[in-house]
Amino acid sequence: MRDVAKEERGPHSSHDKPSKLFLRPSADLGFVAQYMNQDPDLWVFRRFGKLHLFNILCLQQRLAELENTLETKIWNNETTGFDELLIDIKDSLREYGTVAISYNNLDLFLDFYLLN
Repeated sequence: MRDVAKEERGPHSSHDKPSKLFLRPSADLGFVAQYMNQDPDLWVFRRFGKLHLFNILCLQQRLAELENTLETKIWNNETTGFDELLIDIKDSLREYGTVAISYNNLDLFLDFYLLN
């Protein structure tokens, strides 16, 4: 049986739609932080999963491009710009590692507070 309602909405879920966030003034956030600090059970954190994953995917794309460039240079026995390419690869790998570790640590941190 066809789900006509889903077909009318399109292939994306409601989670794919842009968020309409209400941004609070800094003074309000100070009050909320002070209130939440009274009891860790009140702590609520948003993971921003889509943003993290988008960033990781962009970094993976950049690393794949660098890998292709490196392989092409090696295959063609090309030395021009090789040192700069290696520096770019090292920097990109460092950034990718940092992002992956911080995302993993964020999950561990949030899981700890959700379970305790």
